[in-house]
Amino acid sequence: MEVSNYVLNRNVKYLNPLHMIFLTYVILLLVMDKTTESGFQPKYVAECILKSVLKQEKEVTIASFSPKCAIILRTLFPSLYFWIMQKRARKLARDK
Repeated sequence: MEVSNYVLNRNVKYLNPLHMIFLTYVILLLVMDKTTESGFQPKYVAECILKSVLKQEKEVTIASFSPKCAIILRTLFPSLYFWIMQKRARKLARDK
């Protein structure tokens, strides 16, 4: 069952998810650079956002495995995370 069908059959009191889907599509279509183009499809992002709104989640992370690992690493071991990021930044600067 798609989330959009779920919304049409339910009375959502706190936020109109259909408006959220529409706004997500508009934002993603207006801001289309090279990185955005190679990212997730707007429909997938809208569905993820809608699911999190319906579950009343405070936070949603729409990312692949590596960025999610980086978020967890930064939360649990901030010193290690910033050390890795510093090394990556120096390597990128040196390669330029």
